[in-house]
Amino acid sequence: MANTGAIRAGRAFVELFADNRKLITGLRAAEYHVQAFGTKVKSIGMSMVASGTAMLSPLVASMKVFGDFEKNMNMVSTMLDKPGQFMGQFSEGIRSLAKDFGESTSVLAKGMYDILSASVDPAGALKVLRTGVKSAIGGISDTATAINGLVGILNAYGMSADQVTNVSDAMFMAVKRGIFTFTELADQIGRVAPMARAAGISFQTMLAAISTMTRQKLGMDEAVTRLANILKQAPKASKDFIGLISNYVGKGLAEILIEFPEIRAATGISALAGDFKGLVTDIDLMNNATGKAEIAFQKMTGGTLYELGRLWAVVKDIAISTGEALAPAIKRVADWMRIAGDATSKWISENKGLVQTYAAVAVGVTALGIALVTLGVIVGSVATLIGAMASVLGFILSPIGLVIAGIVGLGYAIVQYTGQGGAAIQWLGGTFDTLRSDAEMAFQGISDALIAGNMAQAAKIFWLTLKLEWVRGITFLKDLWSKFTGFIASGLIDAVSIMLATVYIFTGAIDIAIVNMTNLFWKAWNGVIDRVAKMFINLFSLFDMGFDDASAKAFIDQDAAARNAEMDARRKDASARRDKALAELGEWNKQTRGNIGDITSGEIAEHEKALAQARQEWTASIAEARDMRNRVQKPKEDEGTYTPGAPELPQMEMPDIGEMIAQEAAKIGTRGTFSPFAAFGLGVGSGVEERTLKATEETAKNTRQMLKEMQSNQLEFA
Repeated sequence: MANTGAIRAGRAFVELFADNRKLITGLRAAEYHVQAFGTKVKSIGMSMVASGTAMLSPLVASMKVFGDFEKNMNMVSTMLDKPGQFMGQFSEGIRSLAKDFGESTSVLAKGMYDILSASVDPAGALKVLRTGVKSAIGGISDTATAINGLVGILNAYGMSADQVTNVSDAMFMAVKRGIFTFTELADQIGRVAPMARAAGISFQTMLAAISTMTRQKLGMDEAVTRLANILKQAPKASKDFIGLISNYVGKGLAEILIEFPEIRAATGISALAGDFKGLVTDIDLMNNATGKAEIAFQKMTGGTLYELGRLWAVVKDIAISTGEALAPAIKRVADWMRIAGDATSKWISENKGLVQTYAAVAVGVTALGIALVTLGVIVGSVATLIGAMASVLGFILSPIGLVIAGIVGLGYAIVQYTGQGGAAIQWLGGTFDTLRSDAEMAFQGISDALIAGNMAQAAKIFWLTLKLEWVRGITFLKDLWSKFTGFIASGLIDAVSIMLATVYIFTGAIDIAIVNMTNLFWKAWNGVIDRVAKMFINLFSLFDMGFDDASAKAFIDQDAAARNAEMDARRKDASARRDKALAELGEWNKQTRGNIGDITSGEIAEHEKALAQARQEWTASIAEARDMRNRVQKPKEDEGTYTPGAPELPQMEMPDIGEMIAQEAAKIGTRGTFSPFAAFGLGVGSGVEERTLKATEETAKNTRQMLKEMQSNQLEFA
């Protein structure tokens, strides 16, 4: 009775190999489910990446905003002799101003830098900055220009920061009374303010004079230039500026030029005298301009754009706070990265060979790609060559092919023994010694087989010669491929070693950094505890005179030393773990490369063994043909002594092939074997045609016999 297990095994074999529809269906279903699972996992991963990116984006933006703010504040600190005294309030003040007025922190930081660089007292710098921002908004200007005008007047008149509001109010009154903008005034006022201060006139009178002249159709630049020239021409009289101008009320330009020959000074006095009443009014208004800057500021605030600017400033302030909170962590990460980077750079410097190998692998992979393309072309050529070889062999093994092969063999005998081809073979041998040697031995073996009358042996030698050269070529390619794959494998091992070593160094650096930080914390904490314990010991010793406080403190110190030693040991263990991992990686690299070398050497040895076996088989067939020839040429008693060897043919020049065929045509007739020693009896028959017909019939008969012998000898490639 058949075994049940055997029946099940047979059924499984039939299902698996005879009827594979269930197998294929199952594999297709598994493929679909695996692909669906992979797609789902990929989708989840992409969603998580997108979510993480969305979560990180505002943090990255916050770090950028805080980085810019930090850079700007560092710029401000360069203007301070004692940054620690003021930078805290400056940072808070600038952020507060940004939220109050909607101005960017970078603009405010630049304004603070300009204020401090103008030697304004740091204690009042924030007030000047605040006034400058409000003046820029009220005067439809920019903060930098407004601050430039305010600081110009403050410095020219030697006023403190407390006076900046009065200066701003007077400037806005001047803008209201004159024909110019706040920006134009702030840009030009610095040209004349130092001279006005030197002449002894107030900044209110200076601003009133500029306003009066612009109402007389002089531009801001012209008004400032004329006022400067008046002060140059009458530096002493200008101290009583109203009295000076009143002297020329009602006078023409010609009269003024007598006392003020400089034309620009004269035209300036003429403009002021022409509206003397307005000048007096302007001076009075400048001295009572309190609140004018605030009024202008209030008119320019409250609009949509202003409120949007304040809202955006609040958002950026939140970003600054977020970036400020993240900054310490980022700095720690940067420190760890620097440590890991230094360690990696050091390791690479100490292992330059691996880096060079990695580069060589990259080049090798590229070269391999080119080689594969070239190999594809070569394989195509080899296929064509194999096809041609098949055609040639098919032709040779046909009856007519055998006849032609016999003629070729005869031609070789002529060339070989007449010396006509000696020079050519000698030249060929100079370049291809091995090929020449094999060819000569093969042709000698074929000649011996033909002389012995054994066509099967001749064909066998020819076949084995092709096989030998084929195996030799394949062996060369296999050896080359084994060496190349060994090189690539070794390079990949080195590349993996480099990447793993980088990971080990990086993780080791993080491990050591964590251990160091932990040790630092615990050492600090234990130090505090030890100091507290010693304080209690001192206190206890006050109440117990017999208490040995020195021993107690020594015990605490010994315990602290033991704890510190344990923490130092942990740090050394972290370093040892990293070094051990690197050492094991180096040993693995060395051992793996050695194994690859052994495999490559073994493959090459197998290739050479196959080549040696093919050559041994080929050599044996040639020796066998030589033995056959010697047996055939054994001397006969009735023919006298005969010396084996090729017939002694005379050295001669090769005749024209057509003439040779014509001369020998009547003699050609072949019957039976291809033995050249039977050629002496080939001259029978009645004419060339009849002899050729009979020779063809005999050739067909011999061909069938040769094919039977080849099949019985199983002539084929191994």
